[in-house]
Amino acid sequence: MIKHFLCILLPIFIFQHLSAQKLAIDLLSEKIIGYHNMDITIATSNNGSIFSKGVSNFHSTLNGKYTQEDFSFVLNEAIISGTAYLGFSDLYNRYELTQVDNKSKSMILLHGTWDDSTHQSITFANPDAIEQWGLPYGMKLEWKYRFISVDNFIKEIWLINNGIRSLSSSYNYYNALVPNNVAGWHKDEIKLDDGKIVFEKKGEGEPILLINGGPGWSSAHIKPFGEMLSNIGFQVIIFDQRGTGGSRFTNEDSTTITFSHIVEDMEKIRKKLNFNHWIVIGHSFGGMLAMDYAKKYPKSISKVLLMAPGGYDLSFLDSYQQSLNSRLQPQNLSSIAGWSNMVETNPSKASLNIIYNTLPAFLYNDNLIDSVMQYIDEKTWNIQTSSLMWNDLAKESFNIGDNLRTFEKPVLILQGKQDALGEYLATTIRKKFINAELILINECAHIIWVDNPDESLSIIRRFLNK
Repeated sequence: MIKHFLCILLPIFIFQHLSAQKLAIDLLSEKIIGYHNMDITIATSNNGSIFSKGVSNFHSTLNGKYTQEDFSFVLNEAIISGTAYLGFSDLYNRYELTQVDNKSKSMILLHGTWDDSTHQSITFANPDAIEQWGLPYGMKLEWKYRFISVDNFIKEIWLINNGIRSLSSSYNYYNALVPNNVAGWHKDEIKLDDGKIVFEKKGEGEPILLINGGPGWSSAHIKPFGEMLSNIGFQVIIFDQRGTGGSRFTNEDSTTITFSHIVEDMEKIRKKLNFNHWIVIGHSFGGMLAMDYAKKYPKSISKVLLMAPGGYDLSFLDSYQQSLNSRLQPQNLSSIAGWSNMVETNPSKASLNIIYNTLPAFLYNDNLIDSVMQYIDEKTWNIQTSSLMWNDLAKESFNIGDNLRTFEKPVLILQGKQDALGEYLATTIRKKFINAELILINECAHIIWVDNPDESLSIIRRFLNK
């Protein structure tokens, strides 16, 4: 099977089966000390894995309808410890964290109470002392989740199981419980003989077809970028590619999940919406689709924006995979390898954990991982669809580089300077067009609109309004 890229495969740790009650306690504990920006390593008390930036441990005990969490972790050579009381039924939480240096001097870092089922906000009690200890000045901790009982809570987060066995950075594992603020999209579909293509649109103005990356990814994760484009005066159309999201088929196999079918689906959407032409924006694998669409349907397009595009053939994959691997920590690679072994038996859980562990290779700023994961869940990436698509490209000896010079409309290629794809591929793609410009954005990796939203949106706005 050909290697996956732009959403690489995931491996997993072999984990012990826990009782439902124990799992809930562990996950709740993880929530208390894990969802913040301290960039520490989380390791549960029954896991011997210890990584570089810090170690956290906690011990859970049941106390009536409360769980008492005694926890501590090492950060900046200081010990932070405390006790949290988390209520299962009446949603009451109180806690106190105490920092102790090597000379046993102690102080209260933060404190607070929680009596709201959906939101908790905490601020440090002594910002000056925090600064002295080398922690971010005035840092605010905030997390959101809700549950009614142990059983209900387990139902909502069971898809993660105990992925908490090993984390390399703070991460909100409760994506399903964090409200998605991207609203106002209007859904429609095209019915086909053996399935359907689902698409959504938002905004007014000149239409843009926004093609997300993959393969095998639904359009959900690119909605925030679509929101940005809608806010600057464009009508944005996104769609779930075949075998992802709502675009499902009775038989999903090599006859229905193909690259050429997706390109034809894009033209079907344009015709259904009765657009004479539209702007086409493709990110990553979506850039590959955009290039082929431009070659086959040049009259349907007014201009093309390629954002960190994949190649016009598959020659870039080996070096790209090596570059991605070099950007990941050993614990990420180990986790990816482990979860990859679970792909066939539990693909949804495996995909979510693989995505999380590969994101550091796609972002310049690791602190932005949480913001990306808010729009990703167990249904975002369909590994089977991804495999079918890569096999289709390999079988067809994929190469869409020929005749791209016949496309005369304006083309802009946006590439992050720190993208694992590198500048060479983007430069080569630019040379394939006769009317293309390449702009490199510094301090920016693969997910351009997340790493550098201000500069990228400014460049995009100028191009779209020409």
